Amino acid sequence: MLVARGLRVEYPVSNRGRRLTIAPVDGVDLVIGQGETLGLVGESGCGKSTLGRALLMLTRPAAGRIVELAERERIFAAPRHPYTQALVAAVPVPDPAVERGRRHVALTDDMPGIAAPPPGCRFHPRCPAAMEICRFRAPALSGDGRHAVACHLHPPREGKVPARPP
Repeated sequence: MLVARGLRVEYPVSNRGRRLTIAPVDGVDLVIGQGETLGLVGESGCGKSTLGRALLMLTRPAAGRIVELAERERIFAAPRHPYTQALVAAVPVPDPAVERGRRHVALTDDMPGIAAPPPGCRFHPRCPAAMEICRFRAPALSGDGRHAVACHLHPPREGKVPARPP
């Protein structure tokens, strides 16, 4: 079994003489049981290879943040975070009739630079549902014990955040 909690990988960089830290992997929390496999999908440059290197202990992780947490069936059936919705919508369905009828989520703007992530919710420059609060305050992870999300579209609820997807 492989367990990762709040995985973060940081690299020091310099930009015009200034020392900065970039975090291509930030807030990964996963459990992979015996006999299970993980398929990782994301945009170019989003940290997929860095995550793999950290899980194989080829690079040293630091710490991080979770955006959405639930059982995989729940995530695929009803993703709550706009970025999760976009990722799920980007997975092709092998049935052309079903694929044609699916709703695709269009992301706006370009990915922000990794050396200077935006304040607030890191996804707000690309989010089709971004609100003013997203620009200055990072949302907290909250949920009902079965599904948690860090998004201002889903105000905090009473209850607990799942410790990990079951």
